[in-house]
Amino acid sequence: MRVVLATSRPFFRLTPLTDEAVLREALVRQGAEVHIVPWEEICYDWSRADIVLLSSTWNYYEHKQRFLSWCEAISQCTLLLNPLPVIQWNIEKLQYFADLAAARIPLISTIPLKKHEAYDLLALLTHHGWSQAVIKPSCSANSNGTYRIEKQRIQEAGQYLRDLLCAGDVLLQPYITNVSRERERSHVFIDGTWSHAFLKRPFAPRGRVPLEEPMLPQDVSGLQQEIELATHILQIAEQLIGCSLLYGRVDIIKDDQGILRLMELELMEPYKHLEYAGAAERLSQALVKMYQNKEEYEDRLGIHPVCSSTA
Repeated sequence: MRVVLATSRPFFRLTPLTDEAVLREALVRQGAEVHIVPWEEICYDWSRADIVLLSSTWNYYEHKQRFLSWCEAISQCTLLLNPLPVIQWNIEKLQYFADLAAARIPLISTIPLKKHEAYDLLALLTHHGWSQAVIKPSCSANSNGTYRIEKQRIQEAGQYLRDLLCAGDVLLQPYITNVSRERERSHVFIDGTWSHAFLKRPFAPRGRVPLEEPMLPQDVSGLQQEIELATHILQIAEQLIGCSLLYGRVDIIKDDQGILRLMELELMEPYKHLEYAGAAERLSQALVKMYQNKEEYEDRLGIHPVCSSTA
């Protein structure tokens, strides 16, 4: 079994990221041949891979159409994970937020701001009773482009918003002050099962998700409601997309009224902290199982690669 962990040129390095290093080690123990390759690498023969797993393709938002075309080409050659329909659904926050809202998932209040449209930020904040807010691109990664708005700096924020809207759609959300106290918690799922969680600092530096404290299975007795919500969200996402997920990360925040809400749903290339709770081993085992049932899985998705390797 040949597995390629797809990274990106800005994050391709001699010493792999922890997620890629521990997963590679676990896959090698399973007898796999593992390569770490930037998705932009046009000289690599991707058809030689049995599985291409999105890992740290974190510059995709800078090349959205090119990245989607690459994903489509890979899915026609071999098994791409998570599959192409997942990527197409998850790449724009406004798209999956709208679908999840229709499914009655508790989300952070979100106002969609459409590309090239003009908006009065002060009027919007006043209308919704928000003293502070956050704007973020609909297509972005690692908090790129996320900007915290305060009324006393509304003119500066307005110019920043206009710049964002030249590139794409934008989300406007209330700033949750509780995020600086209890923090946003990321729940990691492998093969449909909750694995572990970790706390994130707001506005993490690009390409890094700082760990506060890993939440391992034996430490989560007080988080059952949160885990149940995260599990429900992932199950609803699978129903909406129409396929099972090899992995996923559900980011949950408790709002200022104490209500648990979805902050983001990461199904493409989330950082997972696979060094915790035996997660790398479980993911490698799930990959092996998926490879062994590859044809059945592809039939279920309606995917029929034309140049798949059997090495």
